[in-house]
Amino acid sequence: MPLTEEARPGEAVNAPVEFTSDFKGKDVLLIGSGYSAEDIACQCYNFGAKSMTITYRSFPTGCSNWPGSIKEVPLLERVDPYGRTCHFKDGSSKDVDAIVLCTGYLHDFPFMPESLRLVTGNRICPVGLYEGVVLEAEPIVFYLGMQAQFYSFTMFDAQAWYVRDVIMGRLSLPSIEEMKAHSEKWGVAEGEALAKRDVKTFQANYVKELIGLTDCPVTPQMVDETLQMGSDWDKHKELGIMSYRDHPFRSAVTGSLAPEHQTPLIQQFDDSLESYLTH
Repeated sequence: MPLTEEARPGEAVNAPVEFTSDFKGKDVLLIGSGYSAEDIACQCYNFGAKSMTITYRSFPTGCSNWPGSIKEVPLLERVDPYGRTCHFKDGSSKDVDAIVLCTGYLHDFPFMPESLRLVTGNRICPVGLYEGVVLEAEPIVFYLGMQAQFYSFTMFDAQAWYVRDVIMGRLSLPSIEEMKAHSEKWGVAEGEALAKRDVKTFQANYVKELIGLTDCPVTPQMVDETLQMGSDWDKHKELGIMSYRDHPFRSAVTGSLAPEHQTPLIQQFDDSLESYLTH
């Protein structure tokens, strides 16, 4: 049934907003510490969840300004059978009403013959792909968009132009040995980027390499401007995890500045296009 959102202490809401939420008043456990976990925790907070616990395997989200109802703990080890108590690696425990998996994706291509099937984890430098797209085991097969992503559509564009030129014979592929050696160097760079937690720069360099090989209209300046936006975005998150989405950015392609949303994220309970355009 529709519920009426009340203003949180110290927050102003112009008028009551009706919404439904599966997690209102509940304790929620989020498994994973990536952007999905961050977004879902913020949404649960907005819609009145009682508490959100984020459990991580390798690293916490890095956010230092979560509201008091959001907490990060090391990896979940077990859930009591027939109960609701979750136990974590640091010895702590928490009773929860719901568990949300934010653990990323598995590459799976069961429709492809085994000899043509990409087998890799969810990485920023997938195993077995020369220039991130050419299947080294069978270089007439291409996989686009297999990377853990920061640039997403810009990167997809660069990959598509590269693959087009290979198919049309504008670019020649090196030997299998040379492809593997090239991929190995990128794999080493990936490890260094992960150690420094600087995957955005790593992927910027990858996109620049691709566009440097074709006449793709994406320019190095666009890539650098997008990288700077990512840095600014991270700073906004450091200043306020619940308000960073309120900052508009300028397109690196068109130069157009996005309009500033009239309603702060913390007070936005309707994700429809109509609501976005009118509030």
